[in-house]
Amino acid sequence: PPHDLTQLPLLAMRLLCRRASSSAREALAVALGEAGTAEGGGARARDGVGVLVPVLIRCAGALNLNLEALTLKLKDESGSIDNIYATQHAHAQLLEAALQTCHHLLRGLKEAGLSRYRHSELLHALLLLADRLSSSLAGLAPRLQGLNPEFRLLWRHCLAWTCRVFRTWVQSFPSAAGGQLLQPLLRHMRVLPWHFAPGLLLLATCGDLETLLPSAAHSFALAGGGSAAAGAEAGEQCLQSQPVLAPTSARTCAPLSVVLRPSA
Repeated sequence: PPHDLTQLPLLAMRLLCRRASSSAREALAVALGEAGTAEGGGARARDGVGVLVPVLIRCAGALNLNLEALTLKLKDESGSIDNIYATQHAHAQLLEAALQTCHHLLRGLKEAGLSRYRHSELLHALLLLADRLSSSLAGLAPRLQGLNPEFRLLWRHCLAWTCRVFRTWVQSFPSAAGGQLLQPLLRHMRVLPWHFAPGLLLLATCGDLETLLPSAAHSFALAGGGSAAAGAEAGEQCLQSQPVLAPTSARTCAPLSVVLRPSA
C-alpha cells in the first residue's frame, strides 16, 4: 500500500489480504517483503508487517477524530461532522482489511516453522487499537450508540479482528508468548485505568495458556505482609510477584503479592 496520507489504500490492502490468504507460501512471501519491488535504484523493500503497522496507527488516529470534533466544538456544523464520520467509516474498512492481512501473515510465519516471532511495533499498535476500539463498548461511550448500525457493526468487527490477531500470535508461538506478548500486555494494563478493560479482553481471547505454566504441580496464593518471606526462610521454594495495594476496607489498603508454590 502507498504511504501517501492523502490517499486511502483500501483497494491495495484488500488485494494484499487476498493474496496473503491464498496460501501459506504467499503469506510468508508478503511477510518477508519479497513482493516489494525494488524501485528507485534498488531500494530495499520493507517487510510486510512493518508496512502494515503505520496503517494500523493511522486508522487508530482516524477513529479518534470524534473526540477532536467535540474539542473543537463542531457539533453545530453538520458538514464537518459528516466528513468526520465518513473518514471514520473509510478507515474502519481499511483497518478491517489490514487486521485480516496481519492474521494471514502470522499464520504464514507459523507454517514456515518459526518457533518465535518478535515485533514490538505491531504489539504496541494492537494495544493502541484495543484501547481505542474498546472505548465504544456499552456504557463507556454512549454517544456512539446513535451512529449508523452498519458502522457500529464494522467497529465491532475491527475489535474482533484485533483480538483474533493477538490470539493467533500467542497460539502460533507459545514457547515465547509469555515474555514477548503477555508480560508487555500485563504491564500495559497497569499503566492507566482505562487500559485494564481492553487488556483483559485481549487476555481472555488468548485461549489455552497451560503451556506457559510450570509442568510440575503448583498452586497460587495471595500473600500479605511477611508470609512469603517466612515461607522462603523455612526453605520453601516459591516465586513471588511484585506487591500491589489491595483494598482491605472502604478506606484502607494493604500490600499483597501473588505467590506460586509447588504442591506437595
